[in-house]
Amino acid sequence: MLTVDGEDAAKRGEKRRLIDFFVQLAFYLAAAVKSGIWKILNLAPERDLAAEVAVEKDHIPIILCLCGWSSTVVFYLLRSYFFEKKFGWHKKYNVPMNIEFLIHRYGELVMLLLGESVLSILIVSSINTVEYHVTFYAAIVSIVLLQYSHYKYQPHSPREHACRRSLRGSVTHYAIMIVYCHALVAVGTAYKMFLSTYEVEASLKNKDLRHLVTTLMS
Repeated sequence: MLTVDGEDAAKRGEKRRLIDFFVQLAFYLAAAVKSGIWKILNLAPERDLAAEVAVEKDHIPIILCLCGWSSTVVFYLLRSYFFEKKFGWHKKYNVPMNIEFLIHRYGELVMLLLGESVLSILIVSSINTVEYHVTFYAAIVSIVLLQYSHYKYQPHSPREHACRRSLRGSVTHYAIMIVYCHALVAVGTAYKMFLSTYEVEASLKNKDLRHLVTTLMS
């Protein structure tokens, strides 16, 4: 039996954490079992090509892992919106938050994600084509504008922050920041995929050109 030393706030917080953990664990175990079943079937002597293709196209384990992660956020929102404030749990069992420190840390996190987006663009090999340069500079400009708009409209005072205004505003801000950070990662990844596509296309064109020249010379 798990026990927690401390006041009621610590015990209740650990209880909620364990509930969220076991819900996540159930989804992850289901994903592992699903993957294991397909793996065993794929190793069977009577497997065929259709079964191997079905294994490769099965996305259920990935969906289950995503559901496991999403369940924590969904439960947190539901608990905060419908139970915490109604019964006064948010003041009785939650540790007060340092909003000023939170603003500082969120600012560092966004700066780090924007920097990773720029880095993912710079590590792609440069190609002397119009499409490549247009995409490259569009990526730089869009990331700069994202940085400018983020830090311009973020509150700089704890009294103006959503986490200070209300409980529902705080949990909504928490959920939106998760999606926002994922979107920032997707921006850099998308531009890198565009630039990598141009790199592959240029490599194929050069290969075809070399083959043509070799054919003509022979």
